[in-house]
Amino acid sequence: MRFHDAIESYVRDQWGNGKFTSRQSERDYRATLGLLAAQVSNRDPKLVSRSDVKAVLDRWTHPNTRGAKRSHMVSFFKWAMGEGLVKSNPALQRTHPSARARSTIGSAARRSRRYWADASQCVRSASCTWAYSPDCATSSCVACEASTSLAKGTSGSRRSSARGRRRGLSRSWTSCGRS
Repeated sequence: MRFHDAIESYVRDQWGNGKFTSRQSERDYRATLGLLAAQVSNRDPKLVSRSDVKAVLDRWTHPNTRGAKRSHMVSFFKWAMGEGLVKSNPALQRTHPSARARSTIGSAARRSRRYWADASQCVRSASCTWAYSPDCATSSCVACEASTSLAKGTSGSRRSSARGRRRGLSRSWTSCGRS
């Protein structure tokens, strides 16, 4: 069996077993395994060695990315062992890189954009001016005193935007929404 055929079987089985839950997961796994297939010239998966896995992992420098890509290969070879395609898992022979802490620098800016996104214009009047209160995560209209609580999990909303509903955010026409 060729490597690309094994990838196709793996993806079908992962969808069938409910292991893949999004197309993005499939794309990520296919991309990683496709690079490994190119590295080994699409030969039989049982001929893949530890050095082939290392050569593919050396493409990435960040340890978190390397860990994720290694996990893709470990999962594939674990499946291949279960199917009887390989005798050992060459990806497990590589050590998992130490994870580095993720940067939180942009998280405050993202939260601020999220709060402002729905409250940038008053639903009652287009000429209203909104003021943002970071202490209680609300935006309020200075002119008509409407208030929008965008705190996660706020209940009793009168109107929710589609984006807010997907994120679990709701609009509540109360003063603060803070308990």
